[in-house]
Amino acid sequence: MMCDHLGTYSGASRYLREAGELRLVLLCDRCGAERQELGRVDYRPDPEVERARLAAGGAALGGPSAIALP
Repeated sequence: MMCDHLGTYSGASRYLREAGELRLVLLCDRCGAERQELGRVDYRPDPEVERARLAAGGAALGGPSAIALP
């Protein structure tokens, strides 16, 4: 049965590596079809910044607890 797209929608983003953009779209919750492009945002991730952010977060999560126990 074909979807009539009359139900609810969710927002999503699609990364376009070659363009260095995120496409912001609406998806039909029932079938997952893209129904509308809401806009585009310039985005080029910097692997070094992401690696540093992950390392800092991983150290905070894996290190000793910040809560002193009696």
